[in-house]
Amino acid sequence: MNIAIIPCRIGSKRIRKKNIKEFHGKPILLHTINNIIKRKIFEKIIVSSDSLMVKNILINHKKILFHKRPKKYSEDNSSTVEAINSCISEMKISKNINICCIYPCAPMINLDDLKKTKKILDKNINYYVT
Repeated sequence: MNIAIIPCRIGSKRIRKKNIKEFHGKPILLHTINNIIKRKIFEKIIVSSDSLMVKNILINHKKILFHKRPKKYSEDNSSTVEAINSCISEMKISKNINICCIYPCAPMINLDDLKKTKKILDKNINYYVT
């Protein structure tokens, strides 16, 4: 099984709330999610965030799971790996699952990138970042 985890921290320093800023009429995060859904590579898509604003944006996306990330993994000095590991642990994701980390500010992620991701995940590599 292939799972996409999108680490969507709300506290960006340079561009405030960049992951939910409007981009061509909708939050940038939704462009990324819609591109991922279209490719049908992942059986599950999880958005891990410290913000209920992000959860509210996902309300109409029934297939997207929300992980409320602990504050300690959403600090300026927290790593993506810590955030992803927190999500895996708290959502009780099996170790036999392939995880792909896709950043929320990737609205232009394209089919070729996702095809390459699928080939890598099919080789039973357990963790991959696009």
